[in-house]
Amino acid sequence: MKQFGFGGIDLARCLQKFAAVHSSFYNHLNQERHVYSRLNLKLNRAAALAEWRQLLSA
Repeated sequence: MKQFGFGGIDLARCLQKFAAVHSSFYNHLNQERHVYSRLNLKLNRAAALAEWRQLLSA
């Protein structure tokens, strides 16, 4: 692979590939999706996001 010298094109391609592989692997191991209903998943995600925002604002 070339170095990241020409406008970051290779860096963007590398990051895109990493994101695709990471999300595929994470979704494979994330069994929480199958146990909870969609509503509970949304509520838990919203609560976690609110907690993070509160921690970051303090």
